[in-house]
Amino acid sequence: MSDLSMELSGINEIVLGKSLQVYACDSESVALQDYLTTIYRLEDVYGVARTGMIATELGVTPATVTKMVAKLHKLGLVYYDKYRGVRLTEQGKRAAESIIKKHRMCECFLKFVLKFSLAESHIYAHIMEHLPNTIVEKLFELAGRPSRCPHGNPIPGVSTSRRIDNEYALCDVTAPCKVKVIRIAGEFRAVLEFLDDVGIEVGSVLEVESVNSKVVNVRKAECGCPVSIPRLYAYHVKVMKL
Repeated sequence: MSDLSMELSGINEIVLGKSLQVYACDSESVALQDYLTTIYRLEDVYGVARTGMIATELGVTPATVTKMVAKLHKLGLVYYDKYRGVRLTEQGKRAAESIIKKHRMCECFLKFVLKFSLAESHIYAHIMEHLPNTIVEKLFELAGRPSRCPHGNPIPGVSTSRRIDNEYALCDVTAPCKVKVIRIAGEFRAVLEFLDDVGIEVGSVLEVESVNSKVVNVRKAECGCPVSIPRLYAYHVKVMKL
């Protein structure tokens, strides 16, 4: 069997919902999964994944991304256009969602049971998402089987809805207004670490004072503390108006 056929067989196991056990010795499979989930999360925020964005999130060079994207394209998992970026095919989306599901289940356990921060839950879930399905399911049971992860994003196969009606990016609202944070789209580490530092999470009520091309200035309703959120990060913060 060729290397490409072996990889496709492994990915098909994910797509078909079988238990694909991936450990450190299978670094190639882990890398494929990391690319799929990163593209999935970028699409959630921006509608498309650019090679530069993928490189930044995974800490690799754009050339490395281009090589891996070409491999994913051969596997039928992504559409790739040099000028329009990368998008998952239906097969790629199913593969990504099977991993995202386990990741978000693990986040629930880490946040709701072990009380880790939003950023820590995301970081450690990236390691735990490769555990056997039976273990992840048990951890999820301990967390109470919520339909959304601690960042407010739906858990594939558990939540019946992907979007919340009347959802806005924080940087797109008109000031002054009051909003409630309903989810952190994409769950990117830099955004989560920033929000942890300033004490903003899902459920936080914010008074938006001004919005400009660089920052969104808000005041936390519960304490009156002012926070300036970089516009790029504010784009990930999805809110509903109150």
